[in-house]
Amino acid sequence: MDSDMFSIPFSLMFIKAWNSQISGYLGLQVRPDFEREIIPLIGLACAPTDEWRFDIGIPHTRLSYFANPDITLFLDLIWQNTSYLVTEGKDRWLTLEDIRSSAGGIWRVVDELHLGIEGGYVFERSIKFEKSSKIDISNSLFGSISIMTFF
Repeated sequence: MDSDMFSIPFSLMFIKAWNSQISGYLGLQVRPDFEREIIPLIGLACAPTDEWRFDIGIPHTRLSYFANPDITLFLDLIWQNTSYLVTEGKDRWLTLEDIRSSAGGIWRVVDELHLGIEGGYVFERSIKFEKSSKIDISNSLFGSISIMTFF
């Protein structure tokens, strides 16, 4: 066992609420042993009405519409950068990076069970294998169906 086995990201964030409708955050995600070890977290959240919420930030921006207490619709734009340790042969890092745009919805069936559906487009995709050049990957559509429960 070595320190690479414990490369667990964590975030430090400061949040400021100016009033019940506007808040902001500033922080860092620290990711030991990843290709990008520090990712800035910065954003502004605005809920001008009970139905609408705008979360504009890096690395995640979301527009939410709360149709009723049980249905939420959303648009997302997310920048992702993830590194994996490949241990076959010589240990090396594989990094995937992309931007995802999507639309979806969440249905609260009961308090402890939510169902979600989402579809979108992934672009600006690349793979980098340690000590090799970056490889661009074609853009792609994606979809997901999720079951969420709370403990």
